[in-house]
Amino acid sequence: MPSISSSSKFTKRSLNKIKIPEGKKLEIIHHPDIIGLKLKLSCTVCGGRVRKTWVLEQKYKNQSLKIRIGEFPYVSIKEAIKKAIELKTLMANGIDPRTVKRQQQIEENENRIKERERKANDITFKELCYRYIEEYAKIYTINWEEYTDRVHTYAQSLYGKKISQIRMSDIQQIFNDISKEGKYATANALLATLRTIFNKAIKWGLIENNPTLGIEPHKMQARERRLSYDEMGRFLDVLCGEATPLIRDFALLALYTGARKTNVLEMEWDNIDFKRKIWHIPKTKNGKAQNIPLTDEAMEILQARKSISTSKWVLQSATSESGHLEHPNNSWHRICEKASIKNFRIHDLRRTFGSCMSDAGASQRTISTALNHRNPDSTIPYTISCMEIVRHYMSEATKIIRECAENYNIYNTI
Repeated sequence: MPSISSSSKFTKRSLNKIKIPEGKKLEIIHHPDIIGLKLKLSCTVCGGRVRKTWVLEQKYKNQSLKIRIGEFPYVSIKEAIKKAIELKTLMANGIDPRTVKRQQQIEENENRIKERERKANDITFKELCYRYIEEYAKIYTINWEEYTDRVHTYAQSLYGKKISQIRMSDIQQIFNDISKEGKYATANALLATLRTIFNKAIKWGLIENNPTLGIEPHKMQARERRLSYDEMGRFLDVLCGEATPLIRDFALLALYTGARKTNVLEMEWDNIDFKRKIWHIPKTKNGKAQNIPLTDEAMEILQARKSISTSKWVLQSATSESGHLEHPNNSWHRICEKASIKNFRIHDLRRTFGSCMSDAGASQRTISTALNHRNPDSTIPYTISCMEIVRHYMSEATKIIRECAENYNIYNTI
């Protein structure tokens, strides 16, 4: 086993080869020329690797100081000697090196803060939003376009501001302005989005504090809106009789699958298993994949669209940049107005479908599974038998829906 005596000449080669004598856990080698400079050899817990640490031991004002210089070979012999001499010089002049080290740490922290402020002073809120969308939201979320639209619609007044200059009062003013219009859910959603964006800015070292902290969101009651059977009949009559085939099929697929709007809009043919009658969604809002059983009514729509499709998208659109239907809201409002239905959103189709499943006798667990809700049973495997139970109650719910419409010949205009 290679060894080295304290009187031997220190070289990088000899120190690289040195090991702890067998049976010992610690070995200390003294530098032959610099009194108090030592190389401490110790075994690490993992892998038995020998750690070699430079230490200076020196008497200072009746105290025995042990000052860690650094680890070899990251701190070379030459650098260790230089540092040891500097420390000895400080003590010889009556200066405690520990005080110097603390002061250096304070200065380093101040420099880091100044650097963060400098970076923050160089970036506007608009630039921060762009970075958040490109480097985080597009990669880790499926609703990044919704976040972008929300900020662009309600927080444009912040775009030109340096993020270091944005205060809680700026956010509070925007929050209050939205709330005055009675849009409490929108105000809460914007606050949550801004909070996430500024948290990222903190993580990226751009700012120290989040200006949204201290702003209390509105306490909201859970929305319970669903279509009554009478409303369902009027809705389907207008939808199937007057809406374009694209809007009609979007709404019916959303209703018959209970899926979220974004997932329906972005439905692809590659994810439809026509043989097994299953729609596979690779990623949903709660971060998980989902397999949705397709009822006969949903399959009827898909097969008809497939026969005329020239795109990878189920809801193909020649007028959108993405190639699929993107913004059905205007058409949706016209349909609801024509059917004399008030306060009904696209997302309420999920709640309506869940209610119809409940009316058909489905358990809450079955409904939660069908709608891909987060719940305590989420760790339970989605077995074939479970899927067939879900399919059965989805089919029963669809029958209830169809019975509400006087005329359900939806393909007389395709």
